[in-house]
Amino acid sequence: VRLELAKLFSYTNRTEDAIRQYEVILKRNPNNFEASFALANMYSWDRRYYHRAIDLYRKLFLKYPKNVDARVEYGRLLYERGEFSKAEEAYRNAVELEPDNVDAHLMLGRIYVAQKQSDKAVVEFQAVIDAKYDNIDAHYYLAQIYSATPETYDKAIEHGLKVLEYEPKNEEVRLLVADVYASQEKFAEAADHYKILVEDNPDDDEYRLQYALNLNYAERYAESVEQFKILVDKKPEDKQVRLELGWAYLSLGMYSDAIVNLEYVTADDPWNVRARRGLARSYKGAGQVDEAIVEYKRILVIDPKDQEAHDFLKLYNIEYVQTSQLLDEWFNWPGKAYAGGPGVPQGPPGMSEAEERYRIRLAEELIAHNRYKRARYIYEELVRQNPENAYYHLALGHLYLMSGMWSSARHEYKMALIYSPGNEEALAGLERVRYESAPTVDVFVGYQEAKRFDSYLGTYRGGSRFTYRFWDGAEAFGEVTAARHLDTNYEDRKSVV
Repeated sequence: VRLELAKLFSYTNRTEDAIRQYEVILKRNPNNFEASFALANMYSWDRRYYHRAIDLYRKLFLKYPKNVDARVEYGRLLYERGEFSKAEEAYRNAVELEPDNVDAHLMLGRIYVAQKQSDKAVVEFQAVIDAKYDNIDAHYYLAQIYSATPETYDKAIEHGLKVLEYEPKNEEVRLLVADVYASQEKFAEAADHYKILVEDNPDDDEYRLQYALNLNYAERYAESVEQFKILVDKKPEDKQVRLELGWAYLSLGMYSDAIVNLEYVTADDPWNVRARRGLARSYKGAGQVDEAIVEYKRILVIDPKDQEAHDFLKLYNIEYVQTSQLLDEWFNWPGKAYAGGPGVPQGPPGMSEAEERYRIRLAEELIAHNRYKRARYIYEELVRQNPENAYYHLALGHLYLMSGMWSSARHEYKMALIYSPGNEEALAGLERVRYESAPTVDVFVGYQEAKRFDSYLGTYRGGSRFTYRFWDGAEAFGEVTAARHLDTNYEDRKSVV
């Protein structure tokens, strides 16, 4: 009667009542297998009782060595606790007793996945499928494993499709299949799966973007345009979408629409070669040869080795010219690209935002390649056009500093402070100029010993500023007469005056 009552409590989700009944039964009869197994299962449902469940399962398979279910459940609890070695042993024992046990093979595979032993995991999951072909979990894990390497992409798709046959709404597997198809450059198949993802998740812009891109790659341009337009309507400033939409229009021969979208991209990102190439081709397709020539020239500013640009310009007997000349044409300036001295023709009275962004980007590229002189010319022109811009004065000051032009650097840092009072970077720059431009006195001891050289350093009196360079690499800056202060804290050394 009590056993039936415990089962009733279990079926009606009265877990605590069921546990109490089973515990009473086992106190009276510790050998009751049915009650022992049922109680172990109920313990395993609640993490508070995991240790009890583990102990009870262990007792069961030790008492009944051929009982596979107890070993499988014992292994599951160990797996959930992260005790993979013990769990593996339990499942191995279960497989020895019952070679076709699906649960044991499946859990062994999961253990090997957690341990990143893919080859062993594949063996176990395949054993599951051999025993029960429609086991979705095994197909799922095999799809995940096989999707990791190009050599096994076909197998990943095979197993992924099997999962979708039983679970068509499985978004994770649908995405995996779509991505693997795309990686194989089977763009039409990828697009078909992304279409389903979009239909199930109409507000997911990333799915829609991938759907549109794969339609593009599959040369289904009219369909891709429809998807890109939906994205542009939601977010008109998205340059990536505008770029792809422009190329889709170009592929359809809709040159005017392509030009509108690609010009939008280049206005904000002048260095985007793909956008400029699409724009050049659109102009060419629309019969606007002069505009196409200009765009191909601009491509050569960004990438002097671009073969398509060279080939097109040669058709019109235009040879490759120096970057500086191309920059002149880019902004329609007379004379040298960067005005920098008396008698040099100056540029227009103001710059567009796009031009400023372009010049800053070019300067950053030049600085990255240690071409400070060219970068300096750019910032000199930016300062001339924007005399109240503290950032430009600051950047120019840094360039002068790196070039050893102390007076010019000092002037620019002071100008930056006029338009940005208290600017810490400008103040630090001025201090650096003082430090770098000062004569150096070598002190052949460590910093902490410098006090012993007070009398020696004192002979350099006269108000000059020096950099004291110590044996241990430390440095201090200030008036020579301040040598007596050289025992100050390390953080204060450069502020000694």
